[in-house]
Amino acid sequence: MVFYSIHSFKLKSNPRDVKEQKNVLTVPLEDAVVDDLAWNHDGSMLAAVSKDKKIKLIDPRMEKIVSQTNCHEGSKPQKLTWLGNDHKIFTTGFSRRGERQFGFFDSRNLDQPYLI
Repeated sequence: MVFYSIHSFKLKSNPRDVKEQKNVLTVPLEDAVVDDLAWNHDGSMLAAVSKDKKIKLIDPRMEKIVSQTNCHEGSKPQKLTWLGNDHKIFTTGFSRRGERQFGFFDSRNLDQPYLI
């Protein structure tokens, strides 16, 4: 399976089954250029960080964004990963002044980060 982004009027990230030559699902990402994507441990959620400085949680079964919040405020690319079998997300990014930042979020309540 391959992830790619279509850059047009409405950006979409599409996991593609290269063997069958078809899209597995389509997730609109609201005119945001995606910096990083990560599946959780059981494949039930997809997390994305983008140039609009937000973390987005995507439910692949509903093919929509179920939650989003602001993340690191810097203009450099951000990265994220899920922490094991838990609901925790670890992010790296930069402040507005270019200082490196780390963040911990709970996917069940993105609005209350543990640390940034």
